[in-house]
Amino acid sequence: MVSLPLARIHDLNMTMNEDCQIPIFHINYNISVPSYGSKSKNRRFLPISPFGLESNKSIKHRETPIFIENGNLRVEKISIKIPDGYEYEGERTFTNELSNEFGSIQTTVSAGEKSIEISMKKLTRSGLFKPESYIDLKKFHDAIRKQGRKKIVLKQIEN
Repeated sequence: MVSLPLARIHDLNMTMNEDCQIPIFHINYNISVPSYGSKSKNRRFLPISPFGLESNKSIKHRETPIFIENGNLRVEKISIKIPDGYEYEGERTFTNELSNEFGSIQTTVSAGEKSIEISMKKLTRSGLFKPESYIDLKKFHDAIRKQGRKKIVLKQIEN
């Protein structure tokens, strides 16, 4: 579940590309969240993904095959305006990737002077997988959760 108190969504636009074998939906919108992330004395910590790339795969052992009926591709592009009086702290550009038989996840963060651009792509493959592959499925979901929980740090500029 996503909790973004006082969030305001505007400029919502949904389109569907029906020319493909598989329907593709595009949802574009702007969201304003006045109290996003957490704050310490002189830093703000913003989650890379506010939309909960979470997983609850917690079984320790599996005896039956794994069946994923509907694979999907989820792409999120987020732009965060750096507030006046703050600067980005960290590598200016970085990419994290993981791929296995169940899919792939790629997160790219690129920071400029006034904004931070985040791109997250998560591909889940459909299919029937051996029970022994469960450990790899769990690793895949753990990586998704870990990437979604990473933080962007904004540091207050000292005058």
